[in-house]
Amino acid sequence: MRGSVSYRSGYLTAVPGRNGVAPGAGPVFNANSGQPTFNDVEGTHGTVNVDMSASVKFNENISLTLEAINLTDQYIDQYIDSAADRLSVYHHTGRQFYFGVRFKY
Repeated sequence: MRGSVSYRSGYLTAVPGRNGVAPGAGPVFNANSGQPTFNDVEGTHGTVNVDMSASVKFNENISLTLEAINLTDQYIDQYIDSAADRLSVYHHTGRQFYFGVRFKY
């Protein structure tokens, strides 16, 4: 049996963000709504992923394997605007399980 844990801290992908302003500067106003938009940064939130795998060898000819990926059901989400934290991209694969049988002759 094997297990792994990986941590990826949040990080910035663009400064300034799309159609945004430099950090600390005033807002840009949306032409349609008139509302302020601070798009000062774009970034990705941190994740913690846990994976496990196990295998059993019954004899020289037959073995079984089980692999579980993303047990913490993490998703990747990117945001725009450090203050409003508006969602830009959401990618969710969910938990994945794989089962295998191996027969050697």
